[in-house]
Amino acid sequence: MRIAAEAIGWRANLLCEPADNDVAMLLGLSRQEDYGQAEPEEPVGLMLVTAGNNIGGVDAKAVESLAKIAAEGNWSGAANVLSYGHEYTWTEGDKVETGCVKPVTVETPWSAPAIGAVQQCGCDDPAADVIRKRRSAQAFDGKTVMPEEVFYRMLDATLPRYGAPPWDALSWSPRIHLAMFVHRVEGLVPGIYTLLRREGVFPKLRSAMLPQFDWIRPDNAPPHLPVFRLAASDERRMAQMVSCHQDIASESVLSLGMLAEFGSSLTQGAWWYRRMFWEAGMVGQVLYLEAEAAGLRGTGIGCFFDDSFHELLGLRGTDFQSLYHFTVGGPIEDTRLDTLPPYYHLNGR
Repeated sequence: MRIAAEAIGWRANLLCEPADNDVAMLLGLSRQEDYGQAEPEEPVGLMLVTAGNNIGGVDAKAVESLAKIAAEGNWSGAANVLSYGHEYTWTEGDKVETGCVKPVTVETPWSAPAIGAVQQCGCDDPAADVIRKRRSAQAFDGKTVMPEEVFYRMLDATLPRYGAPPWDALSWSPRIHLAMFVHRVEGLVPGIYTLLRREGVFPKLRSAMLPQFDWIRPDNAPPHLPVFRLAASDERRMAQMVSCHQDIASESVLSLGMLAEFGSSLTQGAWWYRRMFWEAGMVGQVLYLEAEAAGLRGTGIGCFFDDSFHELLGLRGTDFQSLYHFTVGGPIEDTRLDTLPPYYHLNGR
């Protein structure tokens, strides 16, 4: 949303203070009588999209007032049943959903550092074309080598900086950091690397990881980019094992896990659980687009052994937890797949 808004000179910001109940009332999701036998829906977030830079004046009180007006309006329609057969009851998911309900909060916006702009990628394709061709790779060729400058640019694009999308859509300091298996990056020794996305987290993360890690900065790393080599080794088999034995983690140029500052975030409220996943998702989308712009392809890895990954890094307890995994490489295209124009109809209309 934020990247698409930027492409047309607009803004999109996540409103962090409103309560879930007010958002549900505003959207009509709290009207149980409109559901009947249909599956209930829950509010996830509320974004403000503007055609300019003026984003002030919309806070929790404003949303609460709008919600009360909406509740008194004339609603029509009813929810559709999504599925007439529910084979499983996801009781644990229901517990998480209930536990993460957010009240009204008063939050102090975090100010991103004023580091320089991300280096131009050299891709001449319009943003819309890069966004629309973004795909999840199904397999990698196991031989593509990523240029070193592409590697650094890709990591740099994940760093929040003042006024830079998509990170200016969020109001909190980064909670997601990267632990990477680097396989084939030009100029870099294969091994385990890490990228720290927030100032001040270095001592805490270093003390949480294995004491024998090197913490060496690569020679050509940009001065502002906090990337470190933890160990020099061929980690292709380990990356494959950690990712549920999937080849996409070992045949890529790199794969990574997204480490969240888990324990400290949850002390601020259970709803921070979903915020950490939102941020991880944004990191993934940036990596997707950077890969496409560089002529590569990425894919999220939904199946991974988090405990094994933590053990490999020496992480204990819940201070840092791996929330999602990702990989980038040279794709093997499935020629059976076709790309059709949007809203394509067989009758040509």
